[in-house]
Amino acid sequence: MDYKKNLTPKKIFQYTYILIILINFVCIYYLYTFTNKFVYQTFFTNREYLISQGSKSSDDINLNKFDTIINKINKKSLIDKSEKIPDIFN
Repeated sequence: MDYKKNLTPKKIFQYTYILIILINFVCIYYLYTFTNKFVYQTFFTNREYLISQGSKSSDDINLNKFDTIINKINKKSLIDKSEKIPDIFN
């Protein structure tokens, strides 16, 4: 049995042609997955975020109540901090 393979330039060209086509398909697939994951998904996420931010209405917020709450928080934070806190271990 003689398994002598004849590699002619025509066969070598055919094999390299098929190999190059396969490599191109793999590269296109990786490029597609990369752009889908890092480019298009972030575009859609940002668009959905902006849409959700635009749908909020300022009419739902009572600004007078909001101001009174902020003022109460500020008053609590302005309490005299120089008071000596008793030591619980003595």
